[in-house]
Amino acid sequence: MPSPRWVEPQLSKLVEKAPTGPNWVHEIKFDGYRMAARIDHGKVQLLTRSGLDWTAKYPATAAAFAKLSVKTAYIDGELCGVRADGVTSFELMQQSADAGYGSLVHFAFDLIELDGEDVARLPLLERKQRLARLLKDPPAGIVYSEHEGGDGEAFRRAACRHGLHSVKSRCQRPIVSIPPEAARRLDPLKLRQVEAADRSQRVRRRAVGKARRQRIEMSTWREVVAAA
Repeated sequence: MPSPRWVEPQLSKLVEKAPTGPNWVHEIKFDGYRMAARIDHGKVQLLTRSGLDWTAKYPATAAAFAKLSVKTAYIDGELCGVRADGVTSFELMQQSADAGYGSLVHFAFDLIELDGEDVARLPLLERKQRLARLLKDPPAGIVYSEHEGGDGEAFRRAACRHGLHSVKSRCQRPIVSIPPEAARRLDPLKLRQVEAADRSQRVRRRAVGKARRQRIEMSTWREVVAAA
């Protein structure tokens, strides 16, 4: 099968408690632009969550994906601005669209199609295993997004202690196996963080409405995965 022209992404639903159980995996929710990379025999398109083609805005990221040893692929992820000190910056993300800076990182977290195979039919962990192999030694500017299973609340608390923006939990079922009427119930779940884990529900709800610009350290992201 050819690489799909655009796949409508699953969007996170904001909740206040992370799910726990064998059907869920947990990841850091990076603060950037949702961006899929479509690769078709050397040609790369960067597609937004609404299907817009933003390849021309981020030529360095497109060039990085063009270096992958694939014929076709459709990779989902988050494109983030990262400063020299390893901290993400939404301002840098906005500047990069105009100046073409190479200081962006695409955190890849899902694989939908690979060399003619409909990978979306596979369970999430199998998709991520294939993505991890594909990105074992990735070009600069592309990073595989790690995950953790088990206790979602423990993962959330670890992320909260490190001051990260938010976490997300994803169901392991194959995308194509989810009936349309149930798809919304199985969308990824997102939990934003507040400064103290023991704050009241009222303060937590108010924190949800804060501006999206947050500081996320790449090294801290790896520590959370290891600590959870």
